[in-house]
Amino acid sequence: MASSKPESATPVLLDLTIDNITPNTISINSQCDDARLKYVMSRLVSHLHDFARETRLSTDEWMAGLSFLIACGQICSDVRNVSTPSLLNYMIPCS
Repeated sequence: MASSKPESATPVLLDLTIDNITPNTISINSQCDDARLKYVMSRLVSHLHDFARETRLSTDEWMAGLSFLIACGQICSDVRNVSTPSLLNYMIPCS
């Protein structure tokens, strides 16, 4: 028996530029079936992209931020949520 739900098509994406990276990313994430998660991810992407443009992040700064978030996730658990200044000092050296 065939499924009544149509298969999701890959969204049509524009050739990537600084002007359309946000709508492209939101379009890719729009394939999510969970409406709340789709909304949250859309807002997160919009704010992160706006932050990156506003602060004119370098690749090194972007990677330092990602490394920090990954490290936080790796040491957190269901009973331990880490967001301490010592971790921040460890992950983002000031020079």
